[in-house]
Amino acid sequence: MSSKKRPIVSISKTTYEKILDVTAMMLWVVTYSCIFFFWNHIPDRIPVHFNASGEPIRWGKRESILIPSIIGTFVYLLLYTLSWFPHVHNYPVEITKENARQMYMTSRKMLTTINCVLTILISVGLLVTVTAGYGSAQSILWFLLFLVVSIMSIIIYYVCKFVRLMNDKG
Repeated sequence: MSSKKRPIVSISKTTYEKILDVTAMMLWVVTYSCIFFFWNHIPDRIPVHFNASGEPIRWGKRESILIPSIIGTFVYLLLYTLSWFPHVHNYPVEITKENARQMYMTSRKMLTTINCVLTILISVGLLVTVTAGYGSAQSILWFLLFLVVSIMSIIIYYVCKFVRLMNDKG
């Protein structure tokens, strides 16, 4: 069913969603504040690419720390805005008046959760990048593994939730 014909249901954000939204917003404020206040302490050269062993293989100017921050902020704002319009999301079933509320809420919670986790991971990634610029020997592999496992776990959890909702109504 096309999203134009889907029912539009007004659903208030849950406490869970509000907590994640506020957490992500505050984390972006803290991230940009740290970049601003510690700008002169960030090394002139920071790693911008890592090999499979987690070692820096390409370096860039200090200003390159802004690129993931700006991209992350754009993605955050895009997902945050999209979460307010669940009737345009893609669903595995036809959305009806009967299932709209549950499907929309589940989809919105998934987007909000992914948004908050991405914000946390981007902020931690920026910290790892800056510390690697100081020659920190810690590997970035743990971070990349955590990134993939976190996002995939959220998606799998919510896909299972969608399947349960479809089976309950089916």
